[in-house]
Order: sequence, then C-alpha cells, then structure tokens
Amino acid sequence: MAPLEGVSYAAKDLPVSTLTVLVMLLANAVTLVRVKGLQWQQQRQSAGGDDEKKGVKANKRVTGLEWTAESVAHLCSELAVLSAILGYTWCAENFPVFEHGQKEHLPDFFWFICFMILMFAFGSIVNDKPRSADPGKWSSDIVNRDQTEEWKGWMQTVFLLYHYFHAAEVYNSVRVMISCYVWMTGFGNFSFFYAKRDFGFVRFAQMMWRLNFSVFFLCLTMNNMYVLYYICPLHTFYFLMVFVTMRVFSELNHTKYAIRVKLLVVGVLIFLVWEFDALFKVAFFMIPNTPHPGAAVGAYGVQYEWHFRTGLDHYSTFFGMIFACNFPQLTLWMERVESLPTAKHVAVKATVGSVLLGALYWWVTEIFPLPKLHFNSWNPYTFMIPLLAYLFFRNSTPWLRTVHLGILASIGKYTLETYLMQHHIWLTSNAKTLFTLIPGFPKINLICVTFIYFLVARRLFRITIVTRAILIPDNYVDALSNLAGVAGLVTAAAALAWTLQLAQASWPFVILMGLSFGAVLAWLVTARITSQQAVGSATQATSDRTALMRCAMAWAVCIVAVAGVPQLVPVGAPLNGGPLRPSTDLITPQQCMRRLTEGTWIDTSTRACVSKNSPVCSGESWVWTHHAEEHACGYRRFTSSEALPLLLDRDVIIIGDETGFQLAAALARLANPERGTPATLAAASGPDQHFMPKFVFPVGPEGPEQGRVVFVRADTSDQLLSAFRKAHIDNTIRDQAMVVAAVFEAELDAGTPALVYGSQVVSGLARIQNSLRETVPHLGTVAVAPGEVYDSKVVERETGLTSENAAAYRSALWEEAGDLSGDRPSFVLDLVHMTAGRPSATVDGLHFTPTTYAVAAEVLANAYDRLAPPPPHASKGPKKGSGGGVAISPLRGLAILVLAASMLFFMDNFGGLSVLSFALFARGFGVLTWEESVSVLHQNIEADTKSSLGAATGFSGSSASRNAVSYSQVSQEVSSDVEDPNAPMSPTSDPRVVQVELAPQ
Repeated sequence: MAPLEGVSYAAKDLPVSTLTVLVMLLANAVTLVRVKGLQWQQQRQSAGGDDEKKGVKANKRVTGLEWTAESVAHLCSELAVLSAILGYTWCAENFPVFEHGQKEHLPDFFWFICFMILMFAFGSIVNDKPRSADPGKWSSDIVNRDQTEEWKGWMQTVFLLYHYFHAAEVYNSVRVMISCYVWMTGFGNFSFFYAKRDFGFVRFAQMMWRLNFSVFFLCLTMNNMYVLYYICPLHTFYFLMVFVTMRVFSELNHTKYAIRVKLLVVGVLIFLVWEFDALFKVAFFMIPNTPHPGAAVGAYGVQYEWHFRTGLDHYSTFFGMIFACNFPQLTLWMERVESLPTAKHVAVKATVGSVLLGALYWWVTEIFPLPKLHFNSWNPYTFMIPLLAYLFFRNSTPWLRTVHLGILASIGKYTLETYLMQHHIWLTSNAKTLFTLIPGFPKINLICVTFIYFLVARRLFRITIVTRAILIPDNYVDALSNLAGVAGLVTAAAALAWTLQLAQASWPFVILMGLSFGAVLAWLVTARITSQQAVGSATQATSDRTALMRCAMAWAVCIVAVAGVPQLVPVGAPLNGGPLRPSTDLITPQQCMRRLTEGTWIDTSTRACVSKNSPVCSGESWVWTHHAEEHACGYRRFTSSEALPLLLDRDVIIIGDETGFQLAAALARLANPERGTPATLAAASGPDQHFMPKFVFPVGPEGPEQGRVVFVRADTSDQLLSAFRKAHIDNTIRDQAMVVAAVFEAELDAGTPALVYGSQVVSGLARIQNSLRETVPHLGTVAVAPGEVYDSKVVERETGLTSENAAAYRSALWEEAGDLSGDRPSFVLDLVHMTAGRPSATVDGLHFTPTTYAVAAEVLANAYDRLAPPPPHASKGPKKGSGGGVAISPLRGLAILVLAASMLFFMDNFGGLSVLSFALFARGFGVLTWEESVSVLHQNIEADTKSSLGAATGFSGSSASRNAVSYSQVSQEVSSDVEDPNAPMSPTSDPRVVQVELAPQ
C-alpha cells in the first residue's frame, strides 16, 4: 500500500467525521473483546453451556437486543465486520495498493460483458414452485417478488457497467431505469401501507434504517455530502412522500373514490412544487445553495443539486402509487381475461399490447434518441411509456409470470449496497476512477475487484438487516430505547473526535482515547448485562470493580507514556485537510493551476497501458500525473455536453499565430464536435494569411447566448494589446471572458531574448486586463508556453527556435508569471507535457497532431472552469428557468395530471385501455367491479369496503380471494424501499423476535 502524493495522514488533519467513525469502531472492538470474555466466563460457570451454545447457533431467527452476553456479542460482531468493510473502503480511496486506473470508453467491451451476463442469466432460469399449499401463493402473480428482483438486477447491471466504462451512449436507458427504481418506491410502499395499515414509529424507523444505515457510515468515513449518494436521499424523500400520503386521512385509504381524490391532490402538489421554480425554493428553503466549485456534486449548491435530482423523477413515485392503487383491478382483469375463450383472450391482450407497442415505437423514435440534456427534460413526462410496456409484456402470460432469471434476481437483492460501494471499492474517487488490485492484467483485475465488491455488498446487506432486527424490534419501547442509546453513542464519539482534532492530537493519543472510550463503553455494557442477569452477584461485582481499577491505572500510565512519545508524523507537517478534507483546505488554488498541465501519454496499443491501469489496451490516452491534485482540484475530461455550458454566453479570445489558431479550433471542436473547423491558419485566411485579423468560431446554437472562440492574429508579443484592439471586439466582449496569449513563433524564430519575451507576454496580458477591468468584471488571462521542439524534424525553413531556446522561453515565462495572482496571468498553459517524448506526433517539429491540441483544449477548459464556473442555468443543459431544475414544463405537467386522473378514475393502470378492450371483446362474461377486486382483501385486513358488492357480477368469489392474496403478497414481498425485499417484521410470542431470513454467507 502506498500513500497518495502530497497528502498528510496526520490524525490532526483528518476530518471530525472520519475520527468519529474511528472512535466508534475502536470502542466496539474493546466492547466485543470484553463481552466475548464475559460470554466465555458465563459458559464455563453454566453446566449447560455447551447445549445453550448449540441452541444459539441452530436458531436462525434474529432477536431484538436482550442484554445478554450472546445478544450483545452478536451485535458487536456484526459491527466489527462493518469496521473491516469501512477500513477497506477508506484504504481503497486514500491508501491504495496501486495507483487508481483511468476510465476508458470501450463500447465493444461494454456490450460484450452485457451480452455475456445476459446469456449466463438465461442459463439460470428458475421455474417457481408454490410457496405453500395455498394455490393463491404461487409466484405467478403479476409483478411478483422474484420478477421485481430480476428487474432490479438487470437494471443494476447496466447501471454499474455504464459507470465503469463511461458508456455515455446508454445514458438515456440508464435514466429510464432510475425512474423505474423510484417508481418501485411508490408501488411497494403504497402496497405495504394499504395492506398492513402500519404507520407506527417502529415501521418508520426500520425503513429509515434500511435506507440510510450504510450511507450514514460512508458519509462519515469518507467525509462526503449525503447528496453525493443521491439514490439514498431520493428514495428516502419519496418514501416519506408515500408515508405522509397514506398516513394523512388514512381512513380514506380503503374507499373507492376518496383515496383516488387524495392521490390526485398529491399529484397537483407535485405539479405546483416542481413545475414552478419559486414554489420549489419555498418548499425546500432549508436546503443551502452555497456553491462548491470543483465538487463532483453540489458545484452549484445542494439545493440546485436536489432540484436537479428530484426533478428528473418527480412523477415516478406518484405513478407507482397509482399503479398500486389499481393493482387489485389489474389482477382481476388479468384473471378474467385468461379465463376467456382463446380467441377473445388473444383479442383483448392484443388490443392493449398493440396500443402500448405503438406508444413505445413513438417513444423510441422521437424521445429516446434525443441528446442527453434534451432527453432529461422529457423523461419525467414519458418514462411511464417504456415502463408500462415492460410490465404488460413481462406479465402477459402465466408462464412468463412463473419464471425468472435467478442470477439477476440475486443481484437485485443487494442493489442499495452495490450502488453505494461502487463509489469506493469497484470504482474509486467517488466513482471517477477505477480500483486496481492487479496492475498489468486489466481484465483479470476487473474480475477480482468485482468478486470482492459483490462479496462486500452482500455482507453489508446482511449487517444492515441484522443490526436493524436487533436494535429496532417490533416492541416500541425497546426500539425507542435502543435508538436513543445509538444516538447518544454517536454524539459522544463525535464530541470526543472534535476535541481530539481541536487539540491537534497525534495518532498514539487518538488511538489511546478511542480505546479508553471503548473501555468505558464496555464497562457500562457489562454492568447492564450483569445487573439484568444477576450473574455471580457479589463475586462478579468485585471482579468488575477490580477490572475497572486496572483499566484506570493502565489508562493513566498510557497517557504519561504518550506525552513523551514523538509524533508519528514529521514535525512541521503542513496543516492541509488530509485526504478527505475539501480541496480548498488540501491544496492551494495556485497549486491546482500549476499542476493542471502536468500529465503523460499512455500508449494503450501495447502492454504499456497496463502499468497505468487502463482497463483494456486500445489506443492512446493522456492522463494527469499528480493524483492528489487531480481529485482534490476536480480535474476532469470534458464531453461536448459538459464543455458547451462552459462556453455559452462567453468569449474566449486567443491571440497568436499557428499554435494559437490550432488551440482555438480545438476548443471550439470540444464544445461542438459536429461543427467543422479549418485544418490550418492558412486554410482559414485564404491565399495570404497575414491579411486575416481575426477568425470567430461560434459555440452552441444561434442566439444571444451563443458563445464565441475568437482567434486574433498577432506576430509578436509586444503587439498583444494592439492586436486585441485591431480586432474590434473589446467593445462587445461579454461579462465573462478569457484572453489567451499563444506562442509567437515569428518572434521566437528571430531569437528574441527569453526574459524579454516572457516580460512582454505578461505585461501585454496585464495591459489588456487593465483596459477591460471596468467593462469585463470576470476576466481571466492565460499565457501559453511553447511545446517541445524537435530539431531533427524542423525542415524547409531556417529558424532560431531550437529545443534549447524553447526551454529557456518556458522558464522565463513561468518566472514572470510568478504566483499567478494580481496582474499576472491567471494560468500558464505549458504545452511541454503534452508534446515531450512524442516525435511521431509532430507535423514539422513545431506543430502537432489534432489529438495534442485537443488535450490542450481540455486543460484550458479545466482552467476556465476553475477561474469562472458556468452559472447554474447553463450547467445542466437546456434553459430550465431561474432555479436550474431539469424538467420545468407546466404544459407537460398538466398532460401528466390528465393521464393520472384517467388511470385513477377508470381504475385502470393503462389509462382505461384494458377496461375498454375487455368491454369490447368480452361481452356476456361479466363486469369488472372494484368491489369484487377488493372485497376479500378488505375482509382479511378488517377494512370496510365503502361500497356494496354488485349483485350480478357473474364471477365466483374464489378469484376475488386470489386477488386479495396476490395484493397482500405484493405488499409483503415487493421491495418497498426499491433496493431490497423489505420483509414484514412478524412478531412471535416474544415481542422482541423479528422473523428475518438471513442471506447465506
């Protein structure tokens, strides 16, 4: 294992959140050792110790915390495994064995893995067996548990591979999949609350624990914002939406029409809040909106990020609740249709299927191919088209409902954990780079880290379920008491961590205090166990007092010893933020700008790629060499959709000759890859290039916000200001602009002294800056240092520019630029790192291939992004209103409300289509009624059916009974938190016992 370059690992430099986790884990370790010792002691004193031990192992049920040695040891053991997982996660990010790898966009390999997994999954088809003697519990029920697990499994597989291979071409598909996840939150939780009517504190706390246990510890350990793991706050918020919807006026939940009116009111509230930016800001006023430049999430404020994330799926949960509300009618419809004669059966389903296929065809041809940002603005209003089509055809026959793909269903059980852990132990740097354990063999490395990743995710799932069962049993008093104890423990650990950091404590003292905290906790736990069980009475109390006295004496000795032990970090170590602090504390802005140009080329066509951890060998790539700065400063490779907002409504003015022109063309291509640019300066200016004062590259669609990359011709550095004025652009320049002084080869050819050259470039930029200071408040200036000169390649002309002179010019320019502050340039774009060691990439010894200038343009874009980040309204794509929420379209929102009303009051999940098709082709075979579909279900849950049954339904009660069982089963089995089958907590004779079937090890 190797530390990251430029990072301090001193205890005083770690954030309080990370120290808090460390203190808690050390305390748990001490408590576990003490309780295990007490358990061993009790077993020795007990004559039936062996039998009791065997009985505990044979019992698969997880009980609530009983304050016995066995129960506490079980809890501490699970937390000890959690400690190992968090330690592994922290080291993978901040103390990796090998350098993190760079992502590669490899469409062929991405699709190869997808199809291999699919083929393997089809080999694991499971034909479900009945779960009991009751035929109503066959898994052939529509949208059954196994089916939803399979659904989540294949969506999660695509989602993970999309991140690993940076497969931007499948973004639209992934966007729909996330909408389906959020839809399941509404469907599953509505089903549960409808059937169980459990709005108690225990159920609420269990759900919050399931959704936020893992992410809570990850946020503390990695010092990340909660919104970074946006799936967790998203599902938590929409669970709360369902909870409040069902809890308020809960007496209306089992009525025929009142529940539908209530859901429609919820839809109207969603419409008002998300389709009108001012109301969103009022509703979420408590969320701060302070920008965090360079952050992966929250660069434009957490409120903006929350608007963006929730806006993409603001109708998904709403439609999930509607689907669940109509689920008994859908089940009845499916059974009645499948009991029809074959011709009528086929006619009814074919009618519904044809309309859905037509809608799906329209969506695939008109909406799905849209560019990413445009697609985002349509997705909340159209996602239900592919979703409803999938659900209909996946459940269209009894056989399809009785089978599922076992491998994908297994993956689907742990999607919350796989989503969270991908950020740190499959990918790294918050999902920006690749985790590497086997450098030199990228495909073997992928297999290895994937195996460990799924193993850890599965174990983390088990820890979450077991700790929830122990600490939040069905007994209200026990659950509340345990949660209060957990809150007190976390608060005490945080206070101790804050004190340690305030005191700038060294590692020995931090560890000592953590163990001391654990000793106190272990003594309190042991006292509680012994007092409850009254084991050994006076003898045991004496033993405990003796142990406590010994611990106190050892603690005092350790404090004295630590005071004399030298620090484990060098004296005078820089007080930066440690590996997990914000970048502004870790590395200065000037250092970020200086290291931005320092990188290297990796040849991915040979085995050289493996040493840099490229996932697959193919082509050539440029990577930054300073790992710490890359991640702390937020360096990134720009896609066209990311570069375009950076240049909209802005000007970039580049002054120079051929090198400057190539840089301007590359920057314009970065934002508009489909727009052609001239290959050379001569091609742009015509027969005599000296007559061209400027060349404008438009960026973005035509309109007032169109950006401009302007190249201005100048032959020498002392002509900077005059060339700028001669182009007549200083009177029309935007409020935000950047002026770049490129290489002046004519001047260098003439042998201008290096110091003179550097001074003229810096002073020329300063004069431009001073002349525009009042009219352009946000102006950045950039000086371009010459690239490598290959003397043997310089042909067909005499020149005074050699590799030795170019090095002198670079050195002088950096010396004049100084600390990149005041009137000096804001950034120096040093081309030497992009051109050194690449003689095959040079055209004539001085100029290089377009690939080189493309990298220079990306580096320049990174500098511009740091100097002047784009405003929120431009950062995520199309114009979306003043708040920056993605999908603000009141007209489309009204259309959604009309569709929702038709689904609710036709009592048909297909907007009245299935009811209409049944009425057309099944005349004389009875009438579908709401009363019939819910009567037995309401009897089972002791809910009144607020409407009398129709007298002449022409259908027996057995189907209604099956419908009731089906709906009740969905409420129990469908993942109510979207990430795992939240099995109901069924009390036994002991109210603390929770029926939880543990996942196999």
